[in-house]
Amino acid sequence: MKILVSGSGGLLGGKFVDLIQANKISFVLYDRKHPSRLMNINFDTIIHFGGLTPQSVTQNGDNPTNQEIFEANVGGTKELLRVLTKKDGLKRFINIGSAAEYGHHEKIIRETTKENPQGIYGESKLKQSTLIKEFGQKNNIQIVNLRLFNILTKGRKDKNDRRTNKSITESLGNQFSSDYYNGVIEISNKQDVRDYLDEKDAREAVLSAAKGQIKENYSVINVCSGKETSLENLVELFGRILKKSYKIIEKNPNYSVSVGDNTKAKKVLGWKPKVNLEQSIRKIIYEKG
Repeated sequence: MKILVSGSGGLLGGKFVDLIQANKISFVLYDRKHPSRLMNINFDTIIHFGGLTPQSVTQNGDNPTNQEIFEANVGGTKELLRVLTKKDGLKRFINIGSAAEYGHHEKIIRETTKENPQGIYGESKLKQSTLIKEFGQKNNIQIVNLRLFNILTKGRKDKNDRRTNKSITESLGNQFSSDYYNGVIEISNKQDVRDYLDEKDAREAVLSAAKGQIKENYSVINVCSGKETSLENLVELFGRILKKSYKIIEKNPNYSVSVGDNTKAKKVLGWKPKVNLEQSIRKIIYEKG
């Protein structure tokens, strides 16, 4: 197996490269500025991390606009597929999708749950998944669409010493650790519920998808903890670990729920999450970098 990794400059993609290097797996990085170079490289598996999220940080230090998100996720995928159409030897395409493709649901989200993305990010990721599915059907290539839920990690720093990710955990950590902390924590809504998964577990799931014996020509697999955590409980965990009292101020009167079922991932990938929520938060708070 030789893997082509797209999006290695991003948060999870970069950490996945660290993992396959540690496992001594042969790989090559996709250069989106010179896509035609793929014609001279042999590989049989691609893992597509490429794209932007609303929490990504662009070159100017800001979060991306809706147009930038759509162009990166849809336009970037189209360009990659255009080049791959001319390439022989590809057997498996692993797409890094998102729970945002489903939208918000009060009930547990399974792979059979109807997609109802809300917002440009979810819409762009669903379009990306659709393009890749069609590519696989047309070219007889196995497609594995991994839908990742809320990944817990500390953002990497770019060459300008800026974080490459502005997640809710980054926000909470920054608020609690600020020199100007006044006991107030601002969040969207205490009743927001999410399914949080440590980035190490997420990377292991992706690697399992690359190495595993998957029978379906096209499959959607949720990568998640299967456990629900309210934003209020997440704040409480930060406060307890840091031994700080706090008062919550909510900025949004509406709340949303997104919790996945990981039964299929356990069965098909032979994978299960190992890092619990508190362990993950402690890593984010105390790890250097």
